[in-house]
Amino acid sequence: MTTSIFTPPLRNTHLPMRLRTLTLPLLTLALCSAPALLSAQESKVRVKVKADIGGKADEDHGVVKVVKGDAGSVVALKTKGGDPVLGGLSQVQTDWSLWSYATETMLPIKNDKIKVVWGEGPVAIETLDYFGGQFRMIASKPDPENNKLLLIQQVLSPRSLTGKGAQIITELPYDRLGKGPEYFQSNMSIGFTTIVNTDSTKLLLQLTPNTTSRSAGCPIFAMVLGKDMKPLWNYTLQTDASARSVKILDTQVDKAGAVWYLVKNVSNPEPKTKGEIGYSYALYKLDSAGQRTAAIDLPAEDYAMDATFAFRADGNLAVAGVYSQPDLNRNEAVGLYYTTLDVNTMAWGNWKQHPLAKQIVKIKTKDEERYQTDIVVERVMPRKDGGAYLVAHGSARITTMVSDLSGTKKPKYSWDNWDLHVMDLGAEGDVKWYKQIERDMSYDNDIPGRLICATFEGALFILLNDDMANYEKRKKKEPLDRIS
Repeated sequence: MTTSIFTPPLRNTHLPMRLRTLTLPLLTLALCSAPALLSAQESKVRVKVKADIGGKADEDHGVVKVVKGDAGSVVALKTKGGDPVLGGLSQVQTDWSLWSYATETMLPIKNDKIKVVWGEGPVAIETLDYFGGQFRMIASKPDPENNKLLLIQQVLSPRSLTGKGAQIITELPYDRLGKGPEYFQSNMSIGFTTIVNTDSTKLLLQLTPNTTSRSAGCPIFAMVLGKDMKPLWNYTLQTDASARSVKILDTQVDKAGAVWYLVKNVSNPEPKTKGEIGYSYALYKLDSAGQRTAAIDLPAEDYAMDATFAFRADGNLAVAGVYSQPDLNRNEAVGLYYTTLDVNTMAWGNWKQHPLAKQIVKIKTKDEERYQTDIVVERVMPRKDGGAYLVAHGSARITTMVSDLSGTKKPKYSWDNWDLHVMDLGAEGDVKWYKQIERDMSYDNDIPGRLICATFEGALFILLNDDMANYEKRKKKEPLDRIS
């Protein structure tokens, strides 16, 4: 079982370009552990993709989060412009609403703008989630008289979008977030988001610079709640003080309720000296005992260009990414790396580094081998047998200078996505097989080129937008048509 193609009919021809790009045929690659099954062929496997293709496009609002409602529904939070960052914006600016959909048809059941009531004055929505078997909306309200921020939940029916009265989660002193009263404005979201842990027994309520428009000086704050929605602990993460900027790339919560942050620490955003990298990656563990750090430091002079992580079946971490060498160009990648991290001792396992196939570049009239460029890691997906799948691909924002009618040159931006690099790793991290899947896309944004990767019963599935003609060309090993 290797390949399935789905071509949903395009019934609404008046979709805006931002949405129309997503109606390309959806190619599903099911890659099994046997290399002989990696060639494109007609598959007996089918993946059911449910979507309201004929629905009227919403040009002004977009979905920013979708969670389970009940056995037959999901609930989506929509905001004006589809901006997922609510922090620092008023309820008027976000113009949010809740939409309930039937999972069988993906047709809307109901939509509404719920008014959460807690005392006098407005309450601002922060996020929504499904936790403890119930659909919950999380909101906040400043209490200036007591210098506290009230964090509130409202349990709702996912179909009627109604529920009983709101409940207080906790009263958080303003100084716990390192802010004064002026920071907490009435009817304005703070920027709290939620993450359910791996066994769905704990809920992270967090604030980070990624979740607010007021990112300067914003703390990285974590509060973990138990099944009863009562706070278990809260801490503020302390990052590298020498870094000029800090980027949180991923956040996950383990079974014990410890919060894991993957962070990129940038020491020099534009290094001029040959061999100076200017950034590094680290994993931070935050729990009731405080915080611990594990720097992603590869052997010898190799360094991590990109990183990702996931929980293994034994509860430890699988850590993977793209690596390079200081003497190469800053966008050149040598290969992919893989290792493990013990969540208790913070000790690294063996580092495994696997070179990528080089690309052929035409230099004048001669073909030359060069390192792959602008490779990003998509996901590492540990399996029950101790091995893992690793997916990376080429992706970059490209700037070209074009001339307008007057001859003036202006920059034109596009987001290009190209070949996938897929590896099947054994329990020790060694390569069982490596497959390069050709691809060539160029759009004004990165949404059409995004991948969806998942595993099921030991097989790897990769969903991506593609053109029907390329399906046949891959089978015949012919050059692909660029999708743009």
